[in-house]
Amino acid sequence: MLAQLTASMNMDKKKHKRPTIEQFYLYQPIETKNLPEAQYGAAVKELISRNLFPAWGLFCYKDLVYRASTRPPELLCFKCDTAILIAPTEVTNGYKGLLIALEEASNQTLQMESPCGRKVNLNVPYIHTKVIAKEDVILQLVK
Repeated sequence: MLAQLTASMNMDKKKHKRPTIEQFYLYQPIETKNLPEAQYGAAVKELISRNLFPAWGLFCYKDLVYRASTRPPELLCFKCDTAILIAPTEVTNGYKGLLIALEEASNQTLQMESPCGRKVNLNVPYIHTKVIAKEDVILQLVK
């Protein structure tokens, strides 16, 4: 009864008419969870140990570090005040990684810097919510 009461109180009435079964699934096996890749968690753990991870990005900390069993990547991130691209890898015309960003970064070209001092200008796509954490996002490089 407590689980049903909590689900009913916290659900978005515009999106769901009644609670779904997923809201009562308290002990979901780890294998079935949609967790980020281990490289992203390892990079976040390293950034936190260096005091370089933004406080506004900690909402996804638990899911990120759960599988952080690998060594952190050489390039940890590109970051600015409103966005951070975790474990970026170079792709054609940009960088791919885990994007954690505030709504203010939406549709902006931002100058982002890595902890090693490398600077790049990247286009951030439209962000439809206050804060986003999305895996395998490609940010276009602006020269």
